[in-house]
Amino acid sequence: MNRETDPNAIFNENQFALFPLKRLEWGKKYTAKVAYFDENGTLLHKAWSFQTKTLPGLNFTVRNGKNHFSIPSGSSAFFYLPPKDCNDFFKSYSYRYSDTLKLEEHMVDNNTIMLKAKGTGSIGIFTENGKEFTVNVY
Repeated sequence: MNRETDPNAIFNENQFALFPLKRLEWGKKYTAKVAYFDENGTLLHKAWSFQTKTLPGLNFTVRNGKNHFSIPSGSSAFFYLPPKDCNDFFKSYSYRYSDTLKLEEHMVDNNTIMLKAKGTGSIGIFTENGKEFTVNVY
């Protein structure tokens, strides 16, 4: 994104932003590499490494065929649902849980849900884009 394509109109002529082609995962190290031409037409290369934020609790990835998880009572658990493409995300979800549980939940982003449950029982999560998984709390 540059000054001409900036939807917020805050970039100047010397500013730009680069975006990854695929969603970055939580707690992973990445290296970015860029090749560009300077004002004299010289080809330059830049590279740098960085690590994405690590979520503070148990971390699970919900993939096709892996949709049953177990967590201890009272622990915070983060469930990342990797997108298939740039349009695969959800804005809301619903859930069903045992009446023996006290549940805290919220969306961390459009592909990640945080759950904290006390007690024992199960939780069923259903996203608006058709993904679902079950969490057993022990």
